This record gives sequence, structure tokens and C-alpha cells, in this order.
Amino acid sequence: MIFLLFLLTPLAWALSSALEDSKTLVVYDTRLPEFESQYSKLFEMLRDRNLEPELALVGPESEPLELFRNGYRRYQNLLILPTTAKDLVDTDTLLRFVQDGGDVFVVSDNTGLQTDVVLFLNELGIYPSPKGYKYIDHHQGDTLEEPDVNNKVVLHTNKPILYKDGSVALLSNSEFLVPVVRAPRTSYTFNVDEGRVNADSTWHSGSQGYLFVGLQGLNNARVFWTGSAASFKDASFNEELVSDLINWTFQISGLIKATSVTHYNENGDSGYKIKDTTTFEIGVSEWDGEKWAPFTGCEDLQLEFVMLDPYYRLTLAPKRVENSSQIYGTTFQIPDQHGMFTYKVLYQREGYSFIDESVTVPVRHLANDEYPRSWEITNSWVYLSSALAVMVGWFVFVVVFVYSGNKKLGKEKTN
Repeated sequence: MIFLLFLLTPLAWALSSALEDSKTLVVYDTRLPEFESQYSKLFEMLRDRNLEPELALVGPESEPLELFRNGYRRYQNLLILPTTAKDLVDTDTLLRFVQDGGDVFVVSDNTGLQTDVVLFLNELGIYPSPKGYKYIDHHQGDTLEEPDVNNKVVLHTNKPILYKDGSVALLSNSEFLVPVVRAPRTSYTFNVDEGRVNADSTWHSGSQGYLFVGLQGLNNARVFWTGSAASFKDASFNEELVSDLINWTFQISGLIKATSVTHYNENGDSGYKIKDTTTFEIGVSEWDGEKWAPFTGCEDLQLEFVMLDPYYRLTLAPKRVENSSQIYGTTFQIPDQHGMFTYKVLYQREGYSFIDESVTVPVRHLANDEYPRSWEITNSWVYLSSALAVMVGWFVFVVVFVYSGNKKLGKEKTN
């Protein structure tokens, strides 16, 4: 499957949007009236974040988007707003864009999406409802009064969300998906052209569908999909919602990184041998929108001490703050096994960029003069005592034997 190539991309990313300006290609349909005036607040938000929005007009006779030139990616971010264009961009190009580290934000509605964009989302495990299927909730209407937010790292607000003329996505069981807002239990999506709600015309019912969902690959590239553009338009612009989603998708929030990795032997030696006591420390920082700050409050950061399989899996405790990093660490005794061991920290939590750090060290066995002497082993005392008793007994026996011969009572008689 093509998506597997994306998941297996080596971890080599630069956090470019957190450190420097990044270009954003905004795609919209020329057939939509007064498009720029409808989304002026969205464009202003992109400019305020130095995302450098560049508009791309697409229509019936438009050329496919040029995301690469001379083999290099032209944009850091891609924002696709509702469009009915048939030849927007092909699936392979979108997959390559994400595999190369680009971020994609897709906004759709009940009019559907361009086929290749749908196939791209399907490759990632996101299945939006087809064209003509409409999201309906007779209890809450077009407004989610109490949205079911599944991930507070991505979306911080619990305020009402306008979800008008929307669609709903079903999700696969991919571990890289980040569900954000689940559909209400009283909602369903059906084909309005059928006119009747039945098993054949229904795409989802109840809370099995999702209204907002993201994905983060092993290379930390991010993709986000939502099925309604209502909250992005000036007439009903939801600043908190849009800000949270833009920040997360375009690498402004949810960014953490390892700043330092250290380990040392408690006895001061440069190397390790079996049963030595070692200390491991890792510094972690979080981007707060302006600068790197200590990543505090983490209670599930773990260290694995691995040789083929983990010998230890230990929770790292916060120790101190150094500059812009929170230092987490632990101290433990190396097992009674020599070989090549690896300190490994793999932190993959929904909403946060992934941390994957590893350091491999040799652990030697004891040298000939490093084994404990026999008298230091308590279990050997009984044998040492027995040996000593035998030696003392033999010495006493010899002394007694030598000095306890037959005594002469007198001189022998002579004729």
C-alpha cells in the first residue's frame, strides 16, 4: 500500500514552520462567488502566522497544481477549500507531498471533493461521505452546542461549533489517526437524492462518524480534514476553532523535540559492565508559538533499555529545568547480561510530534580481577569453614602424631 511508504519515512524533520516562514498554497474554486471576501479573515490569520498564503485558482479548465518543481517541494503547507474541480491534483503527488514533509489541510462540504483528494484521504484511513450525502441532526441542528472533543492537544475550545452543509468521515483503525471531534449520537448522514433514510442511503449514524480528524505520520507531517466550511467563512468565522486547527496542522502547536540525551555511569567509569548503576537523562522542549519552552507535566515519558527485547521499561521523572528544556531522567542497575544495549525513548502521543531517540552502548562482562573474592560470598562461608576445619584438624593431628610416640621407660639391660 502506498501509504506504508509514507509511514516508513525516516525521522528527519526540521520544524520549519516553528522556526521560519513557510509558504502556504490555498486552493479555491473560481466558480464560487466572491470567494476572497468570504474567507478574508482566514487569509488574515494565515498572514499573521507568517504562513505566506498564495492563492491558486482552479476551475473547469485549470491545469493541475504544481506542488513540485525540479524535484523539490514548492510549498510547506497546502490548504484545500471546497471545490468541484475535476483535475486538481493527483493522489500520488499528494502522497509524495506529505511523504516529503508537507502539511495538508482539507476542508470539504456535502458537495463532495475532487476524486484524487478523496483517494488520498482514503489512503490515510479517512473516508468522507460521498457527494450528495448530508449531515443532519434534528436535535442540535447545524450547531454543536457541546462538541465531543477527543483531543485537547489539537482543539482546546469546547464552545459551540457551526457545522452547516457538512459531511462526515468514517475512520480506519490506523494508529496514526488523531480523532478530534466525534459526531453526536443523534446525527446521521444520508443521500438527500434518495429522499428516504434507509440502510442503503445512510453513510453514518450516531457517534461512529467524525467531523474533525487529523493524521500525523512518522516523519511528523500532518494532514487534517473537516467536513464543513461554515466556521471558516467570515459570516460565521469561529476564530478559536480555526486558530487551533491551523496551528496544529501547520506545525505551530503540538510541537515537542528532544534537546539533549545524556547517560553516565554512577561510579565515574567511561564504560559499562554488568550490574553497574547508570543514569539516563533527556531534555524535552515545546514550541509555545513564539519560542521553545520546557515541556512540563509529562507523566508518561518512558525509557526502554533494549537488547533485542526491552530488559527494562522505566518511566522518566522530571528532574530540573535547564534553559528551555525540562530534564527527565531515571537511575537503574544494568542487568547481569553483557552485550550491546540501547537506551531508547519513543514518545508517540496523539496530537504531539513524535520523539524517537536512541543511544547504543556496549556492556562488558567482569574482568578476571573484578569477580568477588570467595570470602565476600556469604554462601561460600560454610565451605571455607569446612576447609579451614580440615586444615586445622590435620595440623593438630600431625603435631599430636609426631610428639606423642612411645616413651622409653629406662635403659636396656646388658650382659
